[in-house]
Amino acid sequence: MLDVEITRDEIHFGASVTVRFMRTLRVPIDGQEHPLPVDLEPFPIFRVEDYIERVPDSWRVCPGVFISVHPHEAMWISFSARPWKPNAVQIAVGSINALTGKPLGNHLTSDPQDYLVCPPQSALVGFSTAEGLVRQFALMSPATEEPDEARPASWRGLDSLLLTVSEPRPGRFRDRVVRKGRLRSSDCGGRSCPMTFPARGQIREQIQPDPYGTETWDLSNFGQVCVHMVNVATFLEIAGCEPPDCPLN
Repeated sequence: MLDVEITRDEIHFGASVTVRFMRTLRVPIDGQEHPLPVDLEPFPIFRVEDYIERVPDSWRVCPGVFISVHPHEAMWISFSARPWKPNAVQIAVGSINALTGKPLGNHLTSDPQDYLVCPPQSALVGFSTAEGLVRQFALMSPATEEPDEARPASWRGLDSLLLTVSEPRPGRFRDRVVRKGRLRSSDCGGRSCPMTFPARGQIREQIQPDPYGTETWDLSNFGQVCVHMVNVATFLEIAGCEPPDCPLN
């Protein structure tokens, strides 16, 4: 099993993968296309176990972390990983696979690919719907969006994400860097992937194909974290203090 270490704004899965949750703007739901939102600082991360007496009962089943998201904010996920020994990453939104918009399975599939390989992938800006579009990671805004019951099934449960990082099988990659050098950016960073913003505030992104095959990944050797997104009022109730300042107004 991969050890999981949580700092103020990063989650470390062993020595393999570092995850950050980056602030950005919500794309307006106005039927128009929009430029790529600005990238901002990472969201601070708070441990569920530090507030275990105040969190919802459902969080105790899968402890993890939570972040406070303002109404005008959205989130994208940043991945940093070893270039010489990649990992497979699965992301679930509620019970839905974030890459396919279909129910989460217990194994990896390649057609359609329902997991990331990091590297080359270093970012995920949203989750897929059954229609093949991608919605931003953001809390539902009652003033601009339909009630949760009316949303398509693949849009529900957006306040909870489940990240699972699996190691490669032994012997598939070397265990350490042979030649010294700095980690270089992967081929598909947050802004290097071609993306468009079609109608109704939805987005498209490119998922890098797995160059190694599903049999490369050892699903029994993994680290897992639940990530809960909460609004300002819920954060205040759980933490007993105001959430971190938002850099946007």
